[in-house]
Amino acid sequence: MQKRYLLLFFLFVSSVLKAQETESLDAINALENNAKVYLRWTMKSGNTCNGIRIYRSLDSTNFNTIGQINGICGSSTESISYDFIDESPALNAVNYYTIELGSLGFSKVISVEVLDFKSGILVRPQPSQTNVELVFKNELSDVYSIQIYNLQGKVLLEKSGNTDRFNIDLSYHPNGIYVYKIYNNEKGDLSTGKIIKQ
Repeated sequence: MQKRYLLLFFLFVSSVLKAQETESLDAINALENNAKVYLRWTMKSGNTCNGIRIYRSLDSTNFNTIGQINGICGSSTESISYDFIDESPALNAVNYYTIELGSLGFSKVISVEVLDFKSGILVRPQPSQTNVELVFKNELSDVYSIQIYNLQGKVLLEKSGNTDRFNIDLSYHPNGIYVYKIYNNEKGDLSTGKIIKQ
């Protein structure tokens, strides 16, 4: 019986927080640039709180405080926007964020993927068992092509596209090392590397 009351209590609290979220915020956004995450949220007119806390998570469940804004927030007469920069998000991972608006509750959870291209093309997972994703910078949506070779130099796969990633299905190929070549169709830029299938 006690478990039932606890469950009802948590459902009630979560629905209250959800209602507060939609009533107190106009918007919340996250943008990644140069391995930093820029957060911006806007409190609706008529909403005030005492202090703001910013939280980050890597699994959308377990959040840690990464910053705060002290003092009275919001306004009784106008919408107010706030900005926060996460200088050290987890690289090559999806980062989840939520904002606690004092007693008004929490914002919805938003997410942004932060990629680190210092080493060139990201191959993940590496090693792979079936599918592998190759991610690279393609801010102008140029057309890129990829070729996958076995160690004997035989072309196993060719693809083209104007996105920033290629998904490769290796499930029909034996375990081992494969070589990829990715090149820009117009500029001719070429990157090579290896994929390991186990």
